[in-house]
Amino acid sequence: MYLKPIGVIFDKSTIKISPEWNEALAGISGFSHIVVLFWMHKVTAEKRHVKKMKPCTTNSLKGVLATRMPFRPNPIGLSIVRLVSRRKNILKIDGIDAHENTPVLDIKPYTGHPKDLILNCRKPSWISKK
Repeated sequence: MYLKPIGVIFDKSTIKISPEWNEALAGISGFSHIVVLFWMHKVTAEKRHVKKMKPCTTNSLKGVLATRMPFRPNPIGLSIVRLVSRRKNILKIDGIDAHENTPVLDIKPYTGHPKDLILNCRKPSWISKK
């Protein structure tokens, strides 16, 4: 498997897409939000083998696949962010939970499709509402 980044998180409010993908952004400005998939490049190889961790919401160990912790077998991050503006290959966003220079793998528009809206989702009691 091979993944090629299409851009980088420049800072918490800016995504720089590689100029070769500028044309692929046509129409993105019509969306209020985008889904950003990124590679959490600061996760070490050692941390990618961790099976259980303590999330900040509890003092007990949980499986990493049951958390949003960055330490995962494949450190792929996902954030839904508000798209403020686009200027060529620069996307201004309303903050993202990623480090500077984080490789961006893909961007998708958030469409509000009924399959993406889960109104009555179930979650365990150790998940706190922030």
